[in-house]
Amino acid sequence: MKMKWEEKFIELYTKGKVKEAKDLKNMHVPSKLYKYQKIDENRLKNLENGKLYFSNREHLNDPFDLLPVHYNEDEIIHFLKGEDCPVNNLTKSEIISKIDKVLNSFSDHIKILSLSTSIYNIPLWTHYGDNHRGMCIEYDIDNLDRNSDFYDCLLKVSYIDKKVEITEVLKNTLSNLINNDELKLDSMFLLYFTLTMKHKSWKYENEWRIILKSNSGECGIEKSLMKVKAIYLGKDCSKENIERVVEISKKLNCKVYKMEYSKGIDFRLIPQKI
Repeated sequence: MKMKWEEKFIELYTKGKVKEAKDLKNMHVPSKLYKYQKIDENRLKNLENGKLYFSNREHLNDPFDLLPVHYNEDEIIHFLKGEDCPVNNLTKSEIISKIDKVLNSFSDHIKILSLSTSIYNIPLWTHYGDNHRGMCIEYDIDNLDRNSDFYDCLLKVSYIDKKVEITEVLKNTLSNLINNDELKLDSMFLLYFTLTMKHKSWKYENEWRIILKSNSGECGIEKSLMKVKAIYLGKDCSKENIERVVEISKKLNCKVYKMEYSKGIDFRLIPQKI
């Protein structure tokens, strides 16, 4: 069976072939991505001013988010004991505790924007689009600067049924103990594993994430580097909100659509231009 590109990406990353992994990812970046959200004053203001709201770990919906990895504790201990490393005077539980602390701390220094690949996803309209009363913004990815942080940090979420084995990755990225017996990891190297894997039950979301570093780990507003191509309104969006979004669209020079249920036999939504 042919390996999916996402699986190949993981394989390359675990072998330390980061550039090859990124090149592979860049070949599969969609031409456009969508942000489902409710309509309120802050979101309308961000939309009008070309801003994006990035969430922190506390706002992620999967309880296993940021904890999708596994490593062989005994193998790591054996590896460290063979190195010229001050952990030799620590117990196994103390070493493992330090490693786990570092792995979990990655998420305290990032902020995330979640996007999807389709405008027709009914569950996403329900869960994130305020039960079809909200909106979904279409962003132009084709014209996003390939050298920008947004593009470099745009990653596909992989959906898995088992945690990813990172023992070899840890061996390559664990450094000697530094100040105050603190273990240091190359956090950027492991970023993919801790932030872009979810249980397969979330596969319907078809999620891509833009993951940016944050010194404080707090949510934050960022200037968008992606042009708004269109705004889609939920089928139950209020008349007042429709009028407000239409006014904003004139400033952004983008089209506005309202989603309606198909009258055909299929369960699907159809965008109607306003």
